[in-house]
Parts: sequence; C-alpha cells; structure tokens
Amino acid sequence: MQVRPSSAMVWTATLVAWGVGVGGGVGVSEAAVLKMEVQELAVMADRIVIGDVASIASFVDEATGLIKSRVVVDVVDELKGQGRPRLRLVILGGTVDGVTLYTSVTPIFVEGDHVLLFVDGPGNHLTGEFQGAYLTDGALATQMQGGTQRFIDGDIGPLTDLIDTIRQALPPGTVPDEITPYTGKFTFQGGAIPFVVLPCTWSDEVNPMEEGYRINGNCTGPGCGSSQLAIEAINRGADVWNNAGADFYINYLDTSTAQAFALDSVHLIYFEQAAGLGGQTVAATFFWCSGSNMIHWDIAFNDFNFNFWDGVTGACSGRFDIQAVAAHEFGHTLGLDHSPFNGATMFASVGACNLAPRTLHSDDIAGIEFIYGSGLTSLPFFDDFPSSTFENSKWIGIDGAASNTRGINEPSCPNSANIKGQVDGGGQLLSAFMDLSGIPGTTLTYSYQRKGNVDPPEPGDDLLVEYASTSGFWVELNRHLGDGPDMTTYEFVSLDLPAGALHDDFRFRFRVLSSQQGLDNWFVDDVGVDAPPPCPADLDGDGSSQSRTCSCFWRSGGSTRRVRPTLTVMGRSRYPTCSCCLPPGARVPRKRVRGSGFGNDATVGPTTRRPGLRFAQPQPPGDCRQPTSGWLGLSPDRIGTKARSVR
Repeated sequence: MQVRPSSAMVWTATLVAWGVGVGGGVGVSEAAVLKMEVQELAVMADRIVIGDVASIASFVDEATGLIKSRVVVDVVDELKGQGRPRLRLVILGGTVDGVTLYTSVTPIFVEGDHVLLFVDGPGNHLTGEFQGAYLTDGALATQMQGGTQRFIDGDIGPLTDLIDTIRQALPPGTVPDEITPYTGKFTFQGGAIPFVVLPCTWSDEVNPMEEGYRINGNCTGPGCGSSQLAIEAINRGADVWNNAGADFYINYLDTSTAQAFALDSVHLIYFEQAAGLGGQTVAATFFWCSGSNMIHWDIAFNDFNFNFWDGVTGACSGRFDIQAVAAHEFGHTLGLDHSPFNGATMFASVGACNLAPRTLHSDDIAGIEFIYGSGLTSLPFFDDFPSSTFENSKWIGIDGAASNTRGINEPSCPNSANIKGQVDGGGQLLSAFMDLSGIPGTTLTYSYQRKGNVDPPEPGDDLLVEYASTSGFWVELNRHLGDGPDMTTYEFVSLDLPAGALHDDFRFRFRVLSSQQGLDNWFVDDVGVDAPPPCPADLDGDGSSQSRTCSCFWRSGGSTRRVRPTLTVMGRSRYPTCSCCLPPGARVPRKRVRGSGFGNDATVGPTTRRPGLRFAQPQPPGDCRQPTSGWLGLSPDRIGTKARSVR
C-alpha cells in the first residue's frame, strides 16, 4: 500500500464470513467463522479482560506500508488468562501525518473507553476481529462494530448477561465471582443510524469513479469456473447498484493482470492468493480519500482462505457467491458503510451460499438514494446533443463516447454522439433511469450513422441498442452491423419498446463492439423516448371508438422518415385524427398526406384541433433549425362516412 501525502485519507472495508469452514489449507481452528457467538469467542480467546483505554498511538508498519495503531488498555478485571496490568493491542488503522486508514475489520477505539476484550496470540490481537471488542458503561454492554460506526443501539444489553454467557462457556471458577464496579465517565452516546455514509464520497455524484474499474479474474478453485465467469459475476454485483434507481452509474472498463492494491489510476478488483487479508475476511475494499472526497479504491477477494462460486459452475456447496460479495464491496466504493440490518446487502457478514446480498434491502436503497438522489428522468426524453458535453440528467454512463461534429449531415447540427468501439464491449452511452411502468406504446427513436468522418467499423464491430430488464440484464433491442457501407446521411429508427422494458427502472444504451480499441466509430443523434398522449374522450358523444394503424411522414435534415403510430377513430366522426409522436423540429411533407390538399412542409409546433393537417408556420430553409416540440395530428379528407388511414 502506498501512503498518500498528508491531505489524503485511506479507508478499508471488509466483508467477513460466518457459518462455514474455509479452504486454502487452513487448519480446523482457523476455519471457524468470523460471525462468532460469545461462547466461541470465550473458548478461542487466550485472555479476556475488562479495562480502560489509556492511550492510542498510530504508526506506519515498515514491512507492509499499512497504518496501524497501538491501543494501551489498563486492565481492571481478568475474566480469563493472566497477563500484564497493561494490555497493548496492535490493530489495523489509524492516522499518521494526516493520512487515515479505517478498516471495518477492526473497531475504532477512543481514549477513555471502558471495554471488555477477547484477545489471542502472542501479538495481542482481538479474537474474531471486531467481534472481540465490547463497550460497557458498567451496567450495559454492546459489541463494537468495524468501520466508521462504533456500535448499534439495538444491540445493547446487560453486562451481567454477557459475563454469564462467558462463564457458561468456560470451566467453572475461570471467571471471578465479582467484577469491579465501574466508576469512570464512559457513557453510550448513541450508535449507528440506518445506512451509514462513509467519511468520504465521490465529488462527481453522477459519474462516480469516473473512468470505471478493471478486473483480474484470477480466481482459483473449482467454483470459479473461468476467469471470464468470475468477471461476469463481479459485474453483476456492480449492476445490483446500477439498477437501484439512484442517479449514478459505474461501469466496467477492461481486464487487468495486477494483483495488488495501490494508489494509481486503476480501480482494481482482483483475487488475493496470499495470506495478507487474514483468515476471517472474505473480501476487502481499500479507499483513498482527500478530505471528504473519495479519489480511489481497490477490492481484493480472499482467495487464499476462501473458495468462491461464480454462480454458474456446478453447485455452490459451501462457497461464497462472487456476485453477492461483489455487491457488498461495491456498496463501499459508492460511499456506504455497514448497515445495522441483518438482511441488508451492506450488513457486515455473509455466509457461504448466501445469495441474499444480490438483492438490495430497503435500507441499502435509502442509503444510496441519500448520497446520489433519485435517478428517474421523466418523459419525454429527447437529446439532439446541442453542446460538446453530455447532460448529466440524461446520460449516466459514458465510456468511449463524445459529443462532437465528426458526423456527416447531422439531422440536428452541430453535434451528434460519437461512440467509439472498445475491445471489451464497454464503449457505450447509457441513459438515465426512467419510469415506464404502465405506459404502453412507448417508443425509442434515434438516427444513426456508420463511420462519419473518422475510422469506419469493420465486420463484427456492431452498434447494439439494448435496454435493461426488470432483473437487471441487458436485452438486445436492435443491432446495426459493422460490415455495412459507409454512410453520409443519418438513418432514422423507431422501435416499439416491448412489455419487458416497461418498468420503473427502465434505461437503454448504445454499445459498440470492436476488435480494435477506440477506432470503430458510430454516431447517434435525435435520441428520444416517448409515448403517445392518452386518447381524448369520445368526441361525438356516441360512446363508440376504434383504433387502426396508419403511417405518418416527417422530414429532418433533408431526408424523409416514416413512423408508424396508432390512428384512433373516435366515435363515428367523419374527421378522425391520426396523432404521430414526432421529434422536435420534425418537418412534415404535406404532399405525402392523401386528401389533405396541402403541398408544402410544416414544422411541428403548437397546434389547434381542426380537420385536415394541423401545423405551425414553416421555418426558414436549411438543415439546422431551432427545435420545437409537439404532437402532429393528421386527418384524411372526408370520404363518405369512412376514415381512411394516412399512408
């Protein structure tokens, strides 16, 4: 670990195991779980003491570069074992020259604390990490927590009950009959609140972590299957949070071969195959912070002491689910500490084959929305990329994409979105969340161009249009092949969204596949998501209505497009209206409207209901026009008493 200069802070969060033994050649005694009952702590500890924290001194361990602290405790009562009247603990974490390392595997001590400690080993380490430390005011006691929170209010109980449980676990006569009355000043000042935010979070809340993360899928053991399956499981853990509905997105960049955490330009996830993480830590996340801003993180899975499962290969069988563990660790990278709720993804411990952290608890969602806010974008959604920067309210995942003028004959100038290919398929433009539940007839519209003025795609370097299902998996909606001809105009596309897309966390993305990093170029413009307005009430009052399909045409950038909306014929009116949802600035070639008798174009804008074509005043000629918005209604001329579809 490299130590940041004095303005920075490093934070370490870990996920601990309970309920099973661990692999990696660890002996039976070390295979005990970290989620330990008091009886287990009492049996395993070499020494159990009650005392007062006299001093805390932090230092940098020269062998590891990690910040550690010496905690001196004046012993008042010995419940098990014998030792010096001053107990000296060495724990991970502390502050040196303004650099702070927190770790959720050890508690935070404060001078003056009155504590009950379970200690083992010649180096005086806490038994079971943070579970071996209790705070007490002489009457009540509670287990300390790892990380930034000291304890949880709901877990406070009588000190006598804790001591009685220790007595029952040890041979008779081990624990003294009388405990020295406490006359000090320590009192409980309140513990953790629901969802705990870390001392530092990302300054860019819409695009935290900025450039994304990389994964070394070097997982060993039969449950890992392959490196690729391990990578996919980790990415599913990230999508647990991406699909939470908060206003942010984190994205995967590429693979890595690195196997150590360091303060560098790469957010790394890897599988640690040495003994450095300790036998009771399933995974650890290391944070670098500058003031209140998080600037870097790395995640290490403990592949030395634990066996992992990719969720696909064979059965789980006593292994730890990679997706569940990754979901917990990603929660830390986004700024959340441990949750006090047992069923939460951010609860501090996890059992083998426990898949529950794959699904966020209401406390997890409340926490992530507290930090980032709700990410729902209301309809209509439309972007013609008017500037060289993307709007944060519309796009939350941008990888290898830019708003520029490299397209040819953009339908709305001067810019369009230029998406470059990524070898790992990560080149993308990802929309914000939208609530489409209960909105049938919603369409996704866009114009696209292959190549523009830059490097063209090759065969296989396709443009994919995808949406997120309710389960968080990406579903392909459309694909444009990379082996097509170079394009000098944009082609318009209108896609009806299927029922599986109509949910409250809908989002879509344009993604470019590529065999060459950053070379293959696709362009999209005039991207919209909208639904037709509700049908008006029965116009002629006879209580009847019917629907049929028609086609409406509009013109943009010199090209004629066609969309296929729904013609709603209300009652028996001779003048039914066909309403088309058109992009802002769309121009309608009147000559294509049968029976209308009009021969010039009209631009979509504010309209009034009337038979025939409804339109605003035409705008000056030219490809680039000031966008307006509205619904265009087309009505066929009176032909007997029947309605004719507009073709």
